[in-house]
Amino acid sequence: MRTYHRTRADAEVFAGTPQTGSTRKTLDDALQAALRRSEARGASGKHLRDLDRLRAILGPLAAVPVRDLTAEAYLAWDSRRKRGGASARVLVRVRAAMGEAVRQGWLDRDPLATVVFRRPDPGPVAVHTAREALRLLDAADGPLRLWLGLGYLAGLRPSEATALLWSQVEPGRLVVVSAKARSPRVRTVEVLPRLAALLADHGRGPVVACNPWTLYNLLERACRKARVRWTPDVARHTCASHLLALWRDSTRVALHLGHGSTAMLWRHYRASVPREDAVLLFGAG
Repeated sequence: MRTYHRTRADAEVFAGTPQTGSTRKTLDDALQAALRRSEARGASGKHLRDLDRLRAILGPLAAVPVRDLTAEAYLAWDSRRKRGGASARVLVRVRAAMGEAVRQGWLDRDPLATVVFRRPDPGPVAVHTAREALRLLDAADGPLRLWLGLGYLAGLRPSEATALLWSQVEPGRLVVVSAKARSPRVRTVEVLPRLAALLADHGRGPVVACNPWTLYNLLERACRKARVRWTPDVARHTCASHLLALWRDSTRVALHLGHGSTAMLWRHYRASVPREDAVLLFGAG
């Protein structure tokens, strides 16, 4: 077993107790027990590697007896550590190890049950104006223009746009297969007038017949030409914000984007978009 040494600060936070019986069991012991249980259940290699990486993140905390670990002590450790993983994700895995310690009889209850890390509100996402989006579409051509059109005018994720086949393009709609685990696997996306014009030349195979590296090189040049700043998923975010202004129906927009509920719309897409801008972008009234 890997041995960790507590720093002076750790020693002040974690007061030692007589090491007899189960009091000698450390958080590292609990992690290994959780790892063995996961292996017995046939957990994936990624899950097992995540647990192993967690031991490196915990550092000296892994050597602390589970009976010494309190919610206050854990929070004190988290406030001092260098960020080697998001606090909420680390806590989920530590809680799994503490749960295993309870199952093993080393603890009566999980002392970390009251610890909660709330994700900060990310605020509204970056969106382009209708004129910025149209300027970038005009600066692009070939496969890049189709890829941008699927993002700006249909709200497809970049991976969905590159995976779309012409056989999935039907009159008035797209049949989109999502790669996101939390999204409906297959959804239909309404084709609005400007996108319908882009997709008028129906072909075979992939709609965007271009590898991602070439696509992003073309995108960089088009952004310089159009004087538009690109950020990840900005085309999808732009589409969502403008669809809310166009349709004024959050349920319809959520289904169009493949969200399970409208909560994400109100959490992220708060940009106030005039309806005339939405009509300009989509070419629809």
